[in-house]
Amino acid sequence: LGRGLFEETWETFGLGYALVGLPGTWNAESKTRTAEKQPAICIPWTMGNGRIPAIRYRFLSAHSYTDVDGEERTEKLTAQFASDFIGKLFGGCALSGPDRVDTLVLCEGELNALSVWQATAGAFDVLSLGSESAHLTAAAVRAILRYERVIVWMDTDKRATAAMAALPGAVPFKSPHGKDANDWLQAGVLPEILRRLATIAG
Repeated sequence: LGRGLFEETWETFGLGYALVGLPGTWNAESKTRTAEKQPAICIPWTMGNGRIPAIRYRFLSAHSYTDVDGEERTEKLTAQFASDFIGKLFGGCALSGPDRVDTLVLCEGELNALSVWQATAGAFDVLSLGSESAHLTAAAVRAILRYERVIVWMDTDKRATAAMAALPGAVPFKSPHGKDANDWLQAGVLPEILRRLATIAG
């Protein structure tokens, strides 16, 4: 709610809630945790076929603690990944299908993807890259280039350059004032930003 995301959006992308173990707190020998599990929002990476190769967990607040190795750390995120996660993109569960829309936004971060989808009422498809090391596979590039308009909205110039090199004809967008899509959703101006981008891309 604080991020400006509606219940319909949570349901479309399968968001959930759980008590989750902090990274590095599981002691395999004693089979206990060095810190209590903490409340987190669960964000599944659901593919179009229903498979879930990863779940990202965002704790409701940052937690400072000592891990099993005695190291002090502060964490806000954790995740679970299947062995075939590499190369996957977030957002496949909400793509428009065979009669797809003509515009796709490629962005960074799950909450930015949810924000774009909500701001366009599903009129744009959206996919998101995961970690900093994530890259576009040949299959992902082929799927993305089926759209008439592709907008690349990355947080850093390095990632934008890499994505643009793989997606000829795509329109790059660097978010104004260092704010991401969810920041602009909360400010109430994301729908207008996306409308202008679609006009430029068209």
